[in-house]
Formats: sequence, C-alpha cells, structure tokens
Amino acid sequence: RVLVGVPGTGLSYFNFERVLDGDANQESSYETSCAPLVKSFCDGTNGCLLAYGQTGSGKTHTMFGPPDTLSDACHAPGSELSRNAGVVPRALADCLKAVEGAKERGACVNATLSFTYLELYREQLTDLMTGEKVSLYRVGKGAAADEYREQAGCDDDVLLGNATHFDVTAHGAKKAWAALAEAEGRKRRAATAMNARSSRAHTVFALSLTQRRSINEAVLSSKLYLCDLGGSEQVKKSKATGQRFQEAVEINRSLTVLGRVVDALVRKNKYHVPYYESRLTTLLQPAFGGNARTTILIAASPDDKDGDEALAALRFGRRCARIENSTKCSTANMKEVLEHLEGQIGDAKKELATLEARGAKQRAEAEASDATLRGMGAGH
Repeated sequence: RVLVGVPGTGLSYFNFERVLDGDANQESSYETSCAPLVKSFCDGTNGCLLAYGQTGSGKTHTMFGPPDTLSDACHAPGSELSRNAGVVPRALADCLKAVEGAKERGACVNATLSFTYLELYREQLTDLMTGEKVSLYRVGKGAAADEYREQAGCDDDVLLGNATHFDVTAHGAKKAWAALAEAEGRKRRAATAMNARSSRAHTVFALSLTQRRSINEAVLSSKLYLCDLGGSEQVKKSKATGQRFQEAVEINRSLTVLGRVVDALVRKNKYHVPYYESRLTTLLQPAFGGNARTTILIAASPDDKDGDEALAALRFGRRCARIENSTKCSTANMKEVLEHLEGQIGDAKKELATLEARGAKQRAEAEASDATLRGMGAGH
C-alpha cells in the first residue's frame, strides 16, 4: 500500500501488487517486476513491461542501469552483468540462459532468440541498432488478415518495416552487449531543470522467441516488450524551451493518448479504443488490448515538490490494474502451414490455367470473327 499526501488533495491510498522503497536494489526490482514475465515468455506467452512516471523519477535507471552497464559487460569475464544492471539486460541474459540451458539438456527444440530496439521521438520511429527510420504498418481486419496472423504465428495488428532483428542465439551475449551499448549512444537525451540526462523519447526493447519442436514440427512464438516511456513533465518546472519544449509536448501528448486508451479499456468500450491516435499506443496495442501479460512499473519521486506528478502516476497505475487481458500461446504446426500454402498455390495454378484457357478461347473467337469480317469485305 502507498500513502500519498498532497496539499489541497488530502491523503490518498493506493494498493499495488508490490511496492519497492528507496532502498530496493536493481535485482529486487527485476525479480519483482519482470522475472515472472520472462518465465512466461520462455513458456510461449507474450508479455509487456511499461515503466511509467515523471521525468527524473528513475525509470531509465531501473530499465537499463547506469550509463556504463552494457559497455562494462562487454569486457567482463564471461560477459557477466554487474549488480547495477537494469531490467532490460537482466531479462535478455535470463532468456539467453534459458535457451542455452534447454540446448544443453538435449531438448528437442530449436530456439531462436532475437530483439528489436526502437526509439519513438516526436512520432517518428528509429531503429537504435542502425539509426535508420522504421515504418509502422497496420495488418488490418478481416478473414485475410486473420489467416495471415495464423500462418505467421502471431496476433499482432502492426508490422515494422526496416527494423533490425538481432539474433542473440547466433551472436552470443558479448556481441549483444556491444550492440546494445552502441545503440545506447544513439538515444536522444538532454539536460533539463528536472533531469540532467532526460530521455527525450520513448524506447521499446522487443524480444522475440521462436521455438520449433523437432518431433511434430510445431512452432511456438512469443514476444516480450520492455518499454521505457518518456517522462511526463511540467514545462514550468523543467524550464524546457525551444526544441526541448516541443519534445516535452510530444511526450505528454502520446502519454495522454495512452491514458485515453486505458480509460476506454477500463470502461470496456468495444466500439472505439483510440490506439491509432499515437504511434506509441499503436505499437503497444498487443500489450493492452491483446494477448499478453502486462506489468506497469510506476516510478514516483518521494520529493515533496513532485507530489502532484507522483499522485498522477499512481492514479495511472491504479487505472491500468483494472484492465483485463487474456493470454494464450501462439502455436503453429509447420507441416499444416506448408500443406495449406501448397493447397493455395495449387488452387491459384488451377485458376490461372482456367483464365489462360478462357483467354485463348476468346482470342480464337476474336480471330475467327475478324476473318469472317475480312471475307465479307473481300466479297464486296
């Protein structure tokens, strides 16, 4: 339970699954918030962790750790992480250990673990692995879209174009840390009156795990989104001006849309949930309205001057707790998928042959008609 007292609003009580105080370390933060999601992810269930709170409240530190965490892991014996490592590197390390452990035990599963690392800056998606722009496509609705999702073994409504998928199982931990350390250098940060290293964008680290069983050729696919949301800020406190001001406006706008999505889901408004009013909510639609276990990590500052922002963040977390998600494993049988595709190809070939025969018949009839007309002209 959390008790917040803000002048003018009185005392407010909030009940959460877990509460970590200022003495909590990085390991306890990870074990409490993300470790259960990682276990479910390895078992084939989608998951999502959202770090939400005002700027300067500690979200990025919790999610990634101190600035040199990843570069230090590159040079550490056995590529071991330091005790200050955050949620993202710990989750990646645990997933890789699970995959390698299954291989060592001789499990009849061929597993592929990969990740995508994106930044959403003023409604523009960027691949932090390359610095290139990323396109966001909506799959759509209807029978054709449902059939595509079934064949792809996913339930996503959006696809990413030009995004890098780093294969961790092929490259190993050391190269993964090096790639992430390089990606960290591409993040947009700036100093404000509230945070010396303020993130000026949202970041989404998406893990993908594909497990192919050699016995029945079944494919089990799962995704885990780890999101470090840009901090909400009051510009009168952060003293943001010019470009910093525009960045704050865009972050606050996308977080406002996220709030409206949460409100619509809490009200169970099946007719309209404003996912597509922001690219952030479009990207996170599977986490809120789809097939995923989702955890909201609220970062709140205990400083008296941040009371209003802490209260707003806690209220957001309480609203999110009222959303009901259903989860299931996304499994596809490769033999059945290939047979289905071969059947579709066969049907397409038959239809093409029919069209070609019909075209040939029409051409022959047209040529015969032309010959008749020419004969009539010659007779005149």
